Amino acid sequence: LYDQLVERSPSPVVELNRAVAVGMLDGPAAGLAIVDELVGAPELRDYHLLPATRADFLRRLERAEAAAAEYRRALAMDASFYHAAIALGSLQLREGHTAEAEASFRQAVEAYPYAVEAYLGLARLRELQRIAPVPPR
Repeated sequence: LYDQLVERSPSPVVELNRAVAVGMLDGPAAGLAIVDELVGAPELRDYHLLPATRADFLRRLERAEAAAAEYRRALAMDASFYHAAIALGSLQLREGHTAEAEASFRQAVEAYPYAVEAYLGLARLRELQRIAPVPPR
């Protein structure tokens, strides 16, 4: 379907959407390959969904450090993009970066106070700290 849309109405945004569909069908590496071809497109230079999409594929490929950098890029473009803040916080929490995770979850709550996933992330963080408290510095 997206191949036909690209044919009829070619644009980098349509290609980005096609990359998401391909990634769902053929796996994150296939989707990432398409997204990587779009990185230089001037129309997407300030489009926060480009790094967010790259971040999701990188996360699914278990490339946590690269994914975190892309989530940060997306947030730098649009600080109110709370989905990226939640995803970054979850990634940071999984990697053991608790202070950074807390900051990301709080950024999500500030951007959108109804972001249940952000509150759940903060609750997971508190539970981990209760189980294994961080020693004072």
